[in-house]
Amino acid sequence: MSVAPQISVRLAIAFTVLKHKPKDQSIPSYLLGLQSLFSLSNDSQATCGEDAWRNHALSLERELESLKQKREDDETELIRLRQNATKDMPDDSDAAPSKKKTKKGGKAQELQLQDDDWPAKREERLNATGQSSPSLAAAFTSLRSVLNSVSPQTGDDPPHNSRLLAAITRTIDTIGKFLGLQNISTSSVPSELNELRIAMASPLLVYVLRIALPALFYQDIRNSCSVAVSRLIDALFVPVVCSFTLVSRAHVMHHVDTSLAKKTSKSRKGNEKVPKPPSQIPDVRMDLLTLLDEALNTLDSISPCHSGYTAGIRERIALESIRSLESLYSTGITVSADGTMDNATLEDASHGPESSQASHPHRRRTVLSRKDRLEALARKDATWYLCHILNSSMSTGGPKDGPGSMLNGALLDGAARIVKMCISMDCDGVARVGRSCVMDVMCRNMVLAACEKIFSALPQENPGL
Repeated sequence: MSVAPQISVRLAIAFTVLKHKPKDQSIPSYLLGLQSLFSLSNDSQATCGEDAWRNHALSLERELESLKQKREDDETELIRLRQNATKDMPDDSDAAPSKKKTKKGGKAQELQLQDDDWPAKREERLNATGQSSPSLAAAFTSLRSVLNSVSPQTGDDPPHNSRLLAAITRTIDTIGKFLGLQNISTSSVPSELNELRIAMASPLLVYVLRIALPALFYQDIRNSCSVAVSRLIDALFVPVVCSFTLVSRAHVMHHVDTSLAKKTSKSRKGNEKVPKPPSQIPDVRMDLLTLLDEALNTLDSISPCHSGYTAGIRERIALESIRSLESLYSTGITVSADGTMDNATLEDASHGPESSQASHPHRRRTVLSRKDRLEALARKDATWYLCHILNSSMSTGGPKDGPGSMLNGALLDGAARIVKMCISMDCDGVARVGRSCVMDVMCRNMVLAACEKIFSALPQENPGL
């Protein structure tokens, strides 16, 4: 026996109403209370009041949207006031209360903070609230509020376009500072570069690439789009590519530092600190590689009508990978401006192992130290990551027209220099006087394979290269 839809709806409403009935109230009293709250009306009254209820609902929705916008503005203003208050806070030297000197108590002083240690407590509070580092939430809130204000606009309103450009560049700079990429050129890995911060910055970067940049491209103002893309490359993509050499060396060479620290600690007192074991050193290379791949895939998903603004990003990343490979293996090899090698290097490399040892009989194979072997391992790791970036950047390559094609010549020249450098190096292990080869056979094959990918993906003006 089938049940009419009206009856099914009524039964569902009845069961739902009974589900919310208080336990200490009877069903008749509960139903009488509902009838007093929701009085019945006939169909004519419902038809007459339908337009009034619709207008009332629309007015409530408009009021809700205005309240949401006001709340976002208040949150943005509150975040700005907090940042200003943090900048205006006195220095630790001015705010720290005076304290008496205490005798050395060994490890007891390192276990916990003293009650009057105001600078350390202040730093702990700042780290706990996240105000000591650039706030991703503040950048996201500011960018979203600007996007909501410019979404119905077109390119005919320059003030809105400048606000959106400023918000995008500010967010990109915030992500770079949050990851410590502005200090990537130093000799040590920034402490901000860890797995947690990369995972926190990744959604905001995808939001910028997927939502904010297309909104800016929709304004169709070429200067603003070029500024945003240039900031994205210079502040994020280029430092990420350059970081693989530094992070690889720091991760591998920590074995040497730990070994030396343990040896020196045996001859000193037991309270000397020993560096963390290698297993506790974070390896963020795969996280950085995932971040870069996700960003490139997001850029590829942008509408084809805006592809002219993103053209050349992959080529710029590939060119930076080539430069990193050149700097990684530039020891002992001189490359002139025209891409040719040093004459002495080429002459020495042109002879085989027998002729080299025959002309210089005092040359012998030297046993590399542990530090040199780890240096070679760090270079090999960095080479793998850089070659992977180079291959993934050129995976969608091919003959192109536009800004991306202007970098093809630079990529071909860079690949040619790397090939000549690989040919000139003694990768087969013949020892040299006063120098040692920094590239082994495996690294040479990886680099040559990446260069072959460039030659096959890009159009060549000179096929005989």
